[in-house]
Amino acid sequence: MRIVTEIEIAAPTALIFKWISDGDHVCRWVEALKAEKLVEAVDGRVGTTFKRLYREDGKSFEMDGEVLAWEQDQRVAVLLRGERFEMELEMTIEPCDGLNRRVTRVAEVRMFGLAGVMGGLLGGAMRRKATAQAEADLRRLQALCEAEAVAR
Repeated sequence: MRIVTEIEIAAPTALIFKWISDGDHVCRWVEALKAEKLVEAVDGRVGTTFKRLYREDGKSFEMDGEVLAWEQDQRVAVLLRGERFEMELEMTIEPCDGLNRRVTRVAEVRMFGLAGVMGGLLGGAMRRKATAQAEADLRRLQALCEAEAVAR
């Protein structure tokens, strides 16, 4: 299942990149993400591993993460692996109108086992829920970035 969402943010590129690439910052705008812990840092960032703790629909779960791509102030991609699914998540920043930047979030989700079967049966409903969640997260990211940009 592929989910693509985007939003325009009126903030400098470097500030937005900090909010999409730093675990402590990501925890503040991704509603379900409660904590991120670095496991092993790698020079150049690609290959860095981490763990994330999520809480969604009253249930907690952990995912292992690995940085797949890192282009400073442009793009970050990670692979998140859990018990029921894995997700390749890429976020890019590109200029658009005036001072605005377009942030695009592309998530490629693969379900395992029973979750995969259920995903096949309930694909449309799952896609709508995941898209709505991603859009709400991006609106929180927008508000935080724009507030920080104005405060500078």
